[in-house]
Amino acid sequence: MRLALPGVAIGLIVLVVAWPKIFGDVAGMIAPSSLFEGISITEPMRMRNPRYVGTDSEGGRPYEVEADEAQVDPAAPDRITLMRMRADIQGQDGQVTRLTAKDGLYQRDIGRLDLTHDVKLYTPDETEFTTEQATILLDERSASGEEHVTGIGPRGTIDADAFKIEQGGDVIRFRGNVRVELVQDQSEGDAP
Repeated sequence: MRLALPGVAIGLIVLVVAWPKIFGDVAGMIAPSSLFEGISITEPMRMRNPRYVGTDSEGGRPYEVEADEAQVDPAAPDRITLMRMRADIQGQDGQVTRLTAKDGLYQRDIGRLDLTHDVKLYTPDETEFTTEQATILLDERSASGEEHVTGIGPRGTIDADAFKIEQGGDVIRFRGNVRVELVQDQSEGDAP
C-alpha cells in the first residue's frame, strides 16, 4: 500500500497534465461527444419567454424583466439581448411603472437595460410616454433617453428632445424644445 497509493497519485497527476495533449479540444468533456452534437459553445444561446426578477439596492423594492425571446452570448453571459421585452418596476409607494420595447440589451452584472425601437413607459397615473431609445438603471430606479419623447395622459401632453426619470418615477425631467399642454380638471372649472 505504501508504494501503490503514491504510484496511483503520480499516475493521476500525469494523466491530468497529459490529457489535453492526448485528446485536444474536448479535454474538458467527460460525457460522450455524441450528446453534444448540434450544440455550439460559441453561438448565442436562445431562450423563449425568459423572466428575471430582482430587487433594487436601495429599498429592496422588486422589479421584473420579461421578453418573448432572449439571446445570451457564451463569451459574455451577463449581456442578454431581449426581443419584445417588458419590465415592471415598483415605486416607493408600491405602484408599478411598466416599460416595453421591441429590442433591449440587459446587462445583468450592472443592472442596466438599454431599450430601442418603440419604447413605451406607462406610469401609475395612466400617462404613456413614447420614444425610440431609453437607458434604465434598475438599481438606481432611474431612466433616461436622448431621443424625442412624447407623453399623453389625463393631465395633458408633453413633447421634448430628452428625458430623465429619477427616484423610481417620482421625479421626471424633460429638456430640449419642451412643449406642454395641460388639461384643466372639469370639476375645478364648474365650481361657483
